[in-house]
Amino acid sequence: MKCSESSRRFRKNSDRYEIYDIDPPHMEVGRGSTPQGLPRIPVKTITLDTFDNYSENIRRADALRYFVLYEYGGIYADLDMESLKSLNPLIMKYSCFVGQEPYEHPILDSNFEHLVINAIMGCRKNHPFMLKVMKSLPDFSHMWNVLDSTGPHFLTLNYRQYVRDANVSPDDKDGVYLAPAEYFFPTIDPAKFFWMRTQCGRPHKLTSIQKDACKSLKIKGIKRQISSISFATHHWIHTYLDLSITLKGPVDIHTVVPQVKIYKQNMMPGQK
Repeated sequence: MKCSESSRRFRKNSDRYEIYDIDPPHMEVGRGSTPQGLPRIPVKTITLDTFDNYSENIRRADALRYFVLYEYGGIYADLDMESLKSLNPLIMKYSCFVGQEPYEHPILDSNFEHLVINAIMGCRKNHPFMLKVMKSLPDFSHMWNVLDSTGPHFLTLNYRQYVRDANVSPDDKDGVYLAPAEYFFPTIDPAKFFWMRTQCGRPHKLTSIQKDACKSLKIKGIKRQISSISFATHHWIHTYLDLSITLKGPVDIHTVVPQVKIYKQNMMPGQK
């Protein structure tokens, strides 16, 4: 089992990982059987054809996180999320919470505010928002870009529709809390530095909210410190992009997390 070189930075926060070594095509989802030792994830609201026919594994990974949160509840976080302090204040108050990218990201990219990102999410079991997200997957499976089919753009649209139609407060049992960007995403993605500087360098082509975003960049700076109110921070590794993996190269997982436990397919946890 190998992982990206970039994962080395998380060693101080990663005392123990449990990795299920299963090829995605062999993952049984909702078919009535799974590799031994793994919980079956019943999927009642999405056709298996949608899942099987995704063109990239990142789309399956996106879909699975929605399935797991709906069926079991809990907190999902990408491996490039670094925990800074307990999430208990959020867990105790909200039955479902999601994060959003930094203010400037969606404005300078696509001229809209509040991009909901699926790198970290927490929801109670059987939350109606996650049910809506799952039901929407087939309708967006044809989208060319992963951001639109299963990722942040897809999730943002579902969040907006749910908030509009549900008409409940964020702290209601069926509500969804959109956390400030500073809670989970206090820093700007370094991959966007050049693009943002380019955008802000031609103000005559910008909309009014894009000009405001450029003012924010000038005041706050593009390279930011983690806020004191942050529960976590995101390192913007983008490991799903083949280019980043090719440039950095793989390393053995044991060099990153020496105590890693790896479960081979058809092996129960605890067996060797």
